Amino acid sequence: MATRDELMMVVGERYSRGDRAKKSRILDEFAAVSGFHRKHAMRLLRNGPQAQRSVPRPERRLYDDAVREALIVTFFLP
Repeated sequence: MATRDELMMVVGERYSRGDRAKKSRILDEFAAVSGFHRKHAMRLLRNGPQAQRSVPRPERRLYDDAVREALIVTFFLP
C-alpha cells in the first residue's frame, strides 16, 4: 500500500501538469501498473489519497440462536 501511495503521488504530479493527451497516456499507464479501473484511477490522481478513517468500524454483531429464532418468528410468520 505504501508503494501504491508513493506511485500515486509521483504520477499525480505529472498528471496534474499534463495536457489532455498526456493525461490520457499517464492514466493508461497508471491503471495498468496499479490494477485500478480507469475511472477510479482518474479520481485518485485528480483528488489525491483519501484520509484514513478517524475511528475504526464497529465489529460485526453476532447473534446467538435464541435471538435468531425470535427474529425468524417475528418477521417470517404471520
